[in-house]
Amino acid sequence: MLYAVANQMPEHWRLGVLLGGVLGLRSGEIRALRRGDFSLSGDLPTVKVHQSVKESEGTVELGPLKTARKGIATRTLPIPAALLEDVRTHLRRHAQLGRSGLLFWRSKDGDLVKSVDWLRAFKKACHAAADQMQATAALVHARTGEPESDESQRIRELLTGHGGYVFHGTRVTGLTWAYRLSGGNLRAVQAIAGHTSPKMALRYQRAEMDYLAAVAANVSTMIEGRSVQ
Repeated sequence: MLYAVANQMPEHWRLGVLLGGVLGLRSGEIRALRRGDFSLSGDLPTVKVHQSVKESEGTVELGPLKTARKGIATRTLPIPAALLEDVRTHLRRHAQLGRSGLLFWRSKDGDLVKSVDWLRAFKKACHAAADQMQATAALVHARTGEPESDESQRIRELLTGHGGYVFHGTRVTGLTWAYRLSGGNLRAVQAIAGHTSPKMALRYQRAEMDYLAAVAANVSTMIEGRSVQ
C-alpha cells in the first residue's frame, strides 16, 4: 500500500512518502531534510533528524524538532537496506547540491516546501493509488470469479483526517511496523518516533543503535517480501 501511494507522487517527492511510512518521520521533518543529514557509508547507513519546517502567517522556515523543548533535539535512525537504493537515487537525481542542499524543494524558487503543497500532492497520490487498486481488484474478480482483497479502502482512510494529519497516517504505518517487528519494544519505538511526555520521560531510555539497526533490518525484510505495487 505504501509503495502504491509513493509511486503516484511526483517523482521528486516520492521518497518523502517512503521516509514517512518506513522511518515514521513527520511531514515537517521530511521537508527539512538535507544531504548532510544522511550518512550512507559504512555498515550502518543512517539519517539524522534534527530540524523541522515551521510555518506561521505565511512564513516558512527551519526550526527545531517538535520534541526539542522536551529534551529530544535530534535522533539518528538506521536506514533499512530495502530503502537505501531509493535514498541514493533521490540524492543523485533530485536533491539540491551541497551538504546543505534540501532533499525536497519547490521548483519555482528552490525554497522549503509548504505543508499545503505537500498535502495536495499526497492527497492526489492517495486517490490515484486507490483508484488503481480498486480497478485491479475488480478486474481480477471479473476474470476469476474469486473475491480479491481490495486495499483501496485502506488508502482512502488516509484521507479522512484533517490538515497535516492526513499525511500523518504514513508515520503511523511506520511506527506500527517498528512496534510489531521489535517485538513490542516501546523504548525502541519511542527512540524512532521521538515520542516523549512528562510522564513517559521518567521511564524513557535511549534505545541502543544496534537494536534499532535490528529493527530496521526486520522492516527491510518485510518490505522486500511484499509485492511492490
